[in-house]
Amino acid sequence: SSLLAGCLAGGAAALLTTPLDVVKTRLQTQALPPDPPQLQPCGRYASSSSSINRGFSSSSVVPSPSVQGAVATARLVLQEAGWRGFLRGALPRLVVQAPAAAISWTTYDQLKGLLNTLDLL
Repeated sequence: SSLLAGCLAGGAAALLTTPLDVVKTRLQTQALPPDPPQLQPCGRYASSSSSINRGFSSSSVVPSPSVQGAVATARLVLQEAGWRGFLRGALPRLVVQAPAAAISWTTYDQLKGLLNTLDLL
């Protein structure tokens, strides 16, 4: 019974948290510029051929993201893919999380029973 309960609980948790995971993943994987900015010599090092990395500057090493915040990202997902976009990747998550939760809860339940039998709890 704990195997089935763990499987159902893990599956439900995976399905319920998939929309949040989609938004998080979109925020984390926003496109960076195609070429990283090049460091340009400045000041008295501009004409020097020194290999020391002092005196270099970069105008923008990390660009600001094209979408900022979870709400704006959720709106973008809804606009681009509709409500189904929030469930993108749900099946692989379900296939991984449901058995993992079932194994975890079954192991916990079995070990708890063993420790109770041995009067260690």
